[in-house]
Amino acid sequence: MSVHRFVEPGHDRIESTGGPASAPDLLHYPDGTIRVMHVCKSWPDPKEPDGEFVKVIAPALSPGHQVTFGPARRTTVSPSILCADCGLHGYVTDGIWRSA
Repeated sequence: MSVHRFVEPGHDRIESTGGPASAPDLLHYPDGTIRVMHVCKSWPDPKEPDGEFVKVIAPALSPGHQVTFGPARRTTVSPSILCADCGLHGYVTDGIWRSA
């Protein structure tokens, strides 16, 4: 799988735990922006070494989201997170991703 990351540099990565291996991670930027990094789409591409193009993006949370950092960087985001591009939908509670 040839992974192509469309993610702005300069972030602190907060990994989600307890969910599937494909669970999104939160990226925290110095300006306070929180982004949700996830595999958004993939498709066959004969130009890639392994024949597959994998698109990883990190859209910013909306201003309506509240983010709480608990002990040991266990993050909670409310309300749920939804990617308008691929339909990823779920919750981060105490650092654990749960699909909706």
